Amino acid sequence: MKKITRNFIGALFIGGAIATGLVINSTSAFAAELDDIDTQNTVLAENTPQTESTLQSLEDDVETIEQNADAEEKCLDEAKEKLENDTITKETATEILNDGTEIMDQSQELKEKVDENYETVISETEEAKKDFNEAAENYDLKEDAQAVEAAETDEEKIDKLDETAKDADSKHEEFNASYGKDSKDYNDVCAEITEWSETVAQFQAEYDSALKDYQELNSKYEELAAYLENYDIESSKYNSDIAELEAEINSINLVLNELSSKITGQGEDYVKAIASLNDVMTDLHKAEAALEDAAAALTNLTQDKDEYNYGTDISFYETQLDNYNKVTELVNQRSEELKKSNEQYQVLKDQFTTQNQTIAEKKQQLTKLQEQYNKWREENPYEEKKSEYDKTGELITDATTNKDNKERSLTFKKNYLTYLENIKNGFDANISKEADNYAAIRDAITRYIEALNDNILANSLKARADESFAKTSADYQELKGIVRDYKSTQNKSELEEIFKNLNDASSELEKAAQNEGTYETQIRESIQQNILTPFKADEIDMVSDSVYTEAKKQNQDVHNNYNQLLKKVDEIVQDADPIIDLNNNGTIDEDESILLNEMVNYVNNIVTNSDNDLNKVANSFNAISGIYTAYNEDVVEIDNEAEYPEWMVEGATKIVVHFVGKIKGNLEKLALAEELEEYLDNIYAISGTFTTTVTDKAGSTQTSIQPIDVMGEEFKRYFLPNNA
Repeated sequence: MKKITRNFIGALFIGGAIATGLVINSTSAFAAELDDIDTQNTVLAENTPQTESTLQSLEDDVETIEQNADAEEKCLDEAKEKLENDTITKETATEILNDGTEIMDQSQELKEKVDENYETVISETEEAKKDFNEAAENYDLKEDAQAVEAAETDEEKIDKLDETAKDADSKHEEFNASYGKDSKDYNDVCAEITEWSETVAQFQAEYDSALKDYQELNSKYEELAAYLENYDIESSKYNSDIAELEAEINSINLVLNELSSKITGQGEDYVKAIASLNDVMTDLHKAEAALEDAAAALTNLTQDKDEYNYGTDISFYETQLDNYNKVTELVNQRSEELKKSNEQYQVLKDQFTTQNQTIAEKKQQLTKLQEQYNKWREENPYEEKKSEYDKTGELITDATTNKDNKERSLTFKKNYLTYLENIKNGFDANISKEADNYAAIRDAITRYIEALNDNILANSLKARADESFAKTSADYQELKGIVRDYKSTQNKSELEEIFKNLNDASSELEKAAQNEGTYETQIRESIQQNILTPFKADEIDMVSDSVYTEAKKQNQDVHNNYNQLLKKVDEIVQDADPIIDLNNNGTIDEDESILLNEMVNYVNNIVTNSDNDLNKVANSFNAISGIYTAYNEDVVEIDNEAEYPEWMVEGATKIVVHFVGKIKGNLEKLALAEELEEYLDNIYAISGTFTTTVTDKAGSTQTSIQPIDVMGEEFKRYFLPNNA
């Protein structure tokens, strides 16, 4: 942008509100404060980057819209000139219209952007107005705000805003003189705060000293209490460990006493086991002696032949042997009992030895522990610390009383100082609030003036954009009308040619359907009346085929022209340029659309009728072809059976085929019939006869015919009806 609004705002404040504020200020402090605010407002007087960008974009787009208006006018002038000089074509008309459309589209897009940016400026102005009204109400300048609102023009509003700025400066000065930092009440409170701050500092020092004494005594007291508490804990631990060892020793002594009793008892059992074993051993010696006597007696009896005596002596021996074995078993039993008694005695003895060793170790531990406890008691005296602990407790009581007294005095002084500071804070809060409100109203005034100047500029640019866009639109509509009229004329001419070609082809096809039907009627009636000759049949078949071929071509022409017509109609609709006039919007209205639809429907009927006519031709052609084929099958055929030399048959056949082939199916060759005499003369050169089988509807007969007669028969068969 060209800084129009920025320069205006700068001049306004330097010459008006800011200068006024500096002149009416009555104190140096207030002058400094206003100087800060003026500096702030000077900065705010310039557009923000976003606002400046919006205005710059607005101005650039307006200039482009104005340039487009000139460009659109040139397109219109070019179209008029070419139309006047008769040098315009559909291609050049389309090209010029496309250029004009592109220009119009760009202008439309830019116009929307201009409107959007304009609304942005209006919105920012309304926002600035809202902020100003709020700031004015907060600063008790509601009447000034109403005066600004009542102003009719933006320029008048700016003048009223200038007056509002002066009123705000006056209010700010009055407040500062009565309640500001230079006022008497404010300075009296500050002086009393200074005085009481010194008193509070003195009492704070005394309290800190008393608190320090108390903390030191309390720390010592806590240390002594911890010492005594730890002493009791440690002493209890020693006593507990000693008692535990003594209890263990007592317990082991009980076990030893019990083992001693068991050992004594086991010794007595052992002695008894030895005595019992000795008694059994005596019995064993006696049994052994008796056994030996029995054995000797048994030896003496071996020499005696008396079987009866011999048998008695053996029984006596066996008795002694049995007694000896029993005593031996008893000796073994007593020996095992003695062994077990000895083993049990050794077990008890080992247990006694182990327990006796353990009790010796425990007694040694007990002695060592008691020595450690006695040494610890010597190193950690209890009575001295307990006495010191009690005395420290008494000192703490006095220190606590002194500390609490100092604290109450300090609290009173602090509360009063807080009371004074709250009064000062009230002053400061009001001063800060007033300064904020003052800065807010000055800022709002600055922003509102800037917004109004932006609004003035935006209105001017918007008016230029509206004017240029209206001109562009008008020229574009006129250009569209010129191109539309020209292309409408051309479209009418092209459509007329397509219609003519389509109607001509359709008419020819209709005639072909009538003609083909006529030929079908002729051949049917000739068949019914038995007057159809091969020549006439060939003629009708040939003409029917020609008509059908031409009908298909005419039907294709109908479809080709129909497709051209649809393509042209689609082109007309796409260009919104039908064969009739367009409405103001440049689109096909309902009546025009109906007319185009009726035209297409009309042509559809033509195509449908043409297809129906082609079907009629095809049906007649197929009917004629069927009749013709059937007719040829019914024509008498001559089947030559050769009872003559082969060369003679070939010669005659060639002559007949040559003659018939010259005229069959070709009316222009009928003149060849005049040469019949020459062909007949050639036939006379052939000698011999033909044995011929003639077949017709009445049956079959055989007759012998001369070669000249054969030629005549062939001639008649081709040109005359079947029954001739």
